[in-house]
Amino acid sequence: MSDPRRHHYLPVFYLKRWLGSDNRLCEFSRPHQIIKPKRKHPSGTAYVTGLYTIPGVKPEGAEIMEKVFMSAVDNAAATALTSILSAPDMTDVHNHHKMAWARFLYSLIMRTPEHLEFARQKLTEMKPEIVEAERENYPHLRSPTDPETFDEFKKQFLANPDNVSPTRYLHRFVSSERIVGHFMGMRWSVATFENLKFELLTSDRPLVMTNGLATPEGHLALPISPDKIFLACNSAEIEQSIRAMLINELTNVMNTRVVEQARKYVYGTDDAQLRFVRNRFGKQSPSTPLG
Repeated sequence: MSDPRRHHYLPVFYLKRWLGSDNRLCEFSRPHQIIKPKRKHPSGTAYVTGLYTIPGVKPEGAEIMEKVFMSAVDNAAATALTSILSAPDMTDVHNHHKMAWARFLYSLIMRTPEHLEFARQKLTEMKPEIVEAERENYPHLRSPTDPETFDEFKKQFLANPDNVSPTRYLHRFVSSERIVGHFMGMRWSVATFENLKFELLTSDRPLVMTNGLATPEGHLALPISPDKIFLACNSAEIEQSIRAMLINELTNVMNTRVVEQARKYVYGTDDAQLRFVRNRFGKQSPSTPLG
């Protein structure tokens, strides 16, 4: 049985798309100074023990973010991807599948270990302001065990370091109506390649995007298998310009970005691109929808 405290920031269903004939994929990592390939099962990589555990909560509720919310995000995304790949046209994809896939895309940014640490730092800085915003609502939100006055509640809340844990708010981050809604409103397509010189790679930071998505040129891309890329663009012109690139040129651009964005892992079906990975691993920080 799998360890329930293995919290995957890159889900198993996604990594399974790079399985080789041995039902494993090739994991490139740098345990010391040199990038090394290793055959791994998807469940044995891209996880942190207790990554989404909520501190200060009883054991039966501490793992709810992983067991309930993140599990639901990934299961819905797996179903949505099947729908996307089987649809004759993107207009045939049901809206609830589009929402599930858009939420999954955003989760690939928000659920990573370094982003959760970034969120924790921001919450620490903003905590008094965030709490103060609930002053008027406190009489309606107050439970029988809470302090009678908001000032006393605020004092107790700010004194507890568990209250700045981003895992408490991860479901709100991932479900951002603004970002998810924007993703859903973009032009979606899937580019499938044949006779590739080199297969598409993926990594623990696989989402490639422009630095901000609000401009007409804004777009994002995600490798979804060794021969497929999911594209979302703000305009038909950008989509056409991307698709007009030569196949091997486009796959080289994607692989370069995906490998340069990697923090800890790069993945392929085999180790044929070991030299490529060694020359580019982790050289660039990934963009986010917020810039």
